Amino acid sequence: MRTLSTIQIESYKEQFTNLLLLAIFGVVLVYASLLLSLTFTAVKKRENLKAVRILTTTLSSLERSYSTELAVVRGDTMNKLTLASAEKTSFAVRKDPISTLTLLYER
Repeated sequence: MRTLSTIQIESYKEQFTNLLLLAIFGVVLVYASLLLSLTFTAVKKRENLKAVRILTTTLSSLERSYSTELAVVRGDTMNKLTLASAEKTSFAVRKDPISTLTLLYER
């Protein structure tokens, strides 16, 4: 039977300690990178939500001004511009499969 000398045992202990420290360092590095990634993602999400709020406000303002302008165009203005009212009309809808990929057509 072979016995391990104390020098070999100390060498194994040192190798194991180095390996353990390297593993701990790797885990800490992965944890820090994940934490930074989550932080940057949260900041980007907050910026995107702010941009969406601004765009929604702008869109609402444009829709309001459009409705106001549309309400102005009535009777006399329509006749002066030789426009006709579009009553009893229908909208043409494509029913082929490719048209289901767009929001412009009825599904």
